[in-house]
Amino acid sequence: MKEKILIVNDDEGVREIIQCILQNKGYETCAGFDGPNGIQQAILEQPDLILLDIMMPGMNGYEACQKLKAEERTKDIPIIFLSSLNSSKDKIHGLELGAVDYIDNFMDHGELLARVQTQLQIRALTQALRHSNKELMLKQKSLEDDLQAASIIQRSFLPQADLKIGNCTSAFLWQPANKLGGDIFNALDYGEGKVILYIIDVSGHDVPSALVTISVSQFLHQQNFKGGVLLSPPDVLLKLDREYPFSRFERYFTIFYLILDSQSLSLKYSCAGHPPAILLKKNQRFKILEQGDPIIGIERGMPFIEGTEDLEIGDKVFLYTDGVSEAKNSLGNMYGLERLCDLLESMKSEPIDKMIEAVHTDLTTFTQEAPHQDDISLFGFEFNGEI
Repeated sequence: MKEKILIVNDDEGVREIIQCILQNKGYETCAGFDGPNGIQQAILEQPDLILLDIMMPGMNGYEACQKLKAEERTKDIPIIFLSSLNSSKDKIHGLELGAVDYIDNFMDHGELLARVQTQLQIRALTQALRHSNKELMLKQKSLEDDLQAASIIQRSFLPQADLKIGNCTSAFLWQPANKLGGDIFNALDYGEGKVILYIIDVSGHDVPSALVTISVSQFLHQQNFKGGVLLSPPDVLLKLDREYPFSRFERYFTIFYLILDSQSLSLKYSCAGHPPAILLKKNQRFKILEQGDPIIGIERGMPFIEGTEDLEIGDKVFLYTDGVSEAKNSLGNMYGLERLCDLLESMKSEPIDKMIEAVHTDLTTFTQEAPHQDDISLFGFEFNGEI
């Protein structure tokens, strides 16, 4: 398709000469006989380039240029001024108004064509770049929509905000570093007075990491609710280590997994590379559940350790990821397990949702403007008797 050039000049002879030069080079041309008419032609014809005379009666070229740049339909069309005004001041004024070049009326025809061709090439490249940017923005929007949908799906695998199992209550904080996170946790009512709690931290904060969290969550649910046999925490972790080798998913993960038993008033747990859980005793100081083994994914093939603790009505268990304990402030100092434990201990008579809110507030105050580099997850469960 031929490129179209609009010549705006009050001198009919000059218009015809320039049109003839351009047409002989294969360009399509159209013309305007003064400023207002030139603006009308620009809106109507949508040329690829405008050659605009400055010295015209009524509306001069400078005024016409200002109006063309202010009009939405013509603002992106490049303008070359044609004039016998050769002072630097005149040229600078024209360029400041938005023109891309300044050509002397008596310029050699070859130079005129060279400058026209240069500006048309620049316009073509600009339009191609604008088109590419538009496509990129559309793809980005589609990707963001997909990530938002994936985030909603991932959130659906977390506990309900008002989750209650028997007389037991829970609350949580989940704040992924990106739209998708590598953390997931839940509480499963097994029956027979038993509740399973787990928290997982998969390496990475991207789509593959989020998919692994969902896969592991589903795997845990299936393992514990088929066949009618409740697997011990060490057996569950051993199965996970076999099912999710690093060589298969190129992801490793940490997990803290425990079973609360309201009949025997005890809990059993196993840990693979995960920060230790906090058992907040109603009538004693908190305990750190720190029995543990290496991460899941290295196919160690060895039994995992099991820890046990006694339970009392009113005890609370807190599971969290290292995004909490290792959160840093602007000075590079970490929030730390000690600060977390001291805050929970000071509030242990409060409802569990208030405790989670307090940790969130304290963590935000501590980190202030420092960006979160990791997902932040904190899951609290209060044992209030029969399940």
